[in-house]
Amino acid sequence: MDLITGTSSGLGYGLGKYLLGQGHRVAGLSRRPSTLEQEFPEHYFHFQCDLGDLKELPARLRQYYQLLREWNADKTPDSKSSSPRISLNRVWLNAGVLGRIDDLQNTTLQELQRVTDINLWSNKVIIDSLASPDCPCDIEHIVAISSGASVNGNRGWAGYSISKAALNMLIKLYSEELPEIHFLSLAPGLIDTDMQETISGIEDTDTYPALKRLQQARGTESMPMPVEAARIILSKWAILESSPSGSFLDIRKI
Repeated sequence: MDLITGTSSGLGYGLGKYLLGQGHRVAGLSRRPSTLEQEFPEHYFHFQCDLGDLKELPARLRQYYQLLREWNADKTPDSKSSSPRISLNRVWLNAGVLGRIDDLQNTTLQELQRVTDINLWSNKVIIDSLASPDCPCDIEHIVAISSGASVNGNRGWAGYSISKAALNMLIKLYSEELPEIHFLSLAPGLIDTDMQETISGIEDTDTYPALKRLQQARGTESMPMPVEAARIILSKWAILESSPSGSFLDIRKI
């Protein structure tokens, strides 16, 4: 089974739909409902949770794992245990927000905090919950969805770049602390999502030239739709899973 955060849209939805189409079970977690519930009712489990609410998140995750264990047990009638553990091949830490495109000096600490709460700290809470002795999950791989913005430092990306750069280091540090789990930080390349819809509406490409490249890529093979992006990522899974734990990889360079 794969666990994916942010399955209501974007790459999270694409990963879920592709995996479900290949016959896998998928557990989803997002702030909004996901149409995957209606599309794959027998193999998809969804739980609504606001990852930005860090105060309530630990308790919500405990509830999620309990409900998921019950759902998984129902799907595994031959299990000999009354409380079978959940085998998670991959956990995809995908949920994230772009934040406002602007200069860092114009971005308030409150704006930065909101972006980092979702893109960074919620993932720490999730990893800690999965690594807890009380968690009924066995995890092989944790893949955090990062971005080229984590390393290129383009003007205007402010909290997004900061949060994704910190996410890379978060994953590297956990790979040292939890050697029994294989960790990766993955830049998935350009993907045509709601985030790109926002970017397409920004006109100041002279101040923020990286926007022009993204706007020009939309509608081309350089920016696939989410399900196709998921197919590309999973077609290279053999390379990803054999990479050193804690690595940062860009799918476009594999």
